[in-house]
Amino acid sequence: MSLTYDALEDCIAMIKDDWAVGTQLPNVKALWKEKAAGFIDDRRDMVLIYPRKERIDYFGLYGSDFLHTAVLVIDVRSYGEQEKVDQTVEEILRILKANIRRTGFVDVLVKGSESQSDNLRNMYKHQITVQYRNNYE
Repeated sequence: MSLTYDALEDCIAMIKDDWAVGTQLPNVKALWKEKAAGFIDDRRDMVLIYPRKERIDYFGLYGSDFLHTAVLVIDVRSYGEQEKVDQTVEEILRILKANIRRTGFVDVLVKGSESQSDNLRNMYKHQITVQYRNNYE
């Protein structure tokens, strides 16, 4: 069994379900579900989530237990102002940190956060790296 796609679907659902009332929910989806490249709604932020890697560690008697560690990237994109993307990033970080213990998973951890807006014109981008862990037999 693989953790990658279960974690990705859970991350999308978690962000959508826990978004603060009163603020605009960005367009949240898996990267490959975004049909057009380069065109986004300038009134709504876009959050694209995609898997990076999955590591499987064996433990227990004769390697009968497996700890799966999946790494996801949450890519936040926005037009307009830096404050707009900052608010979206802060809300996503709030949601992730509030859901460290997640039903069906050992834990969900924020492993990194990096602004990539420097070289982009009129578009702001920020990446958050998230780690999901689960043990499967």
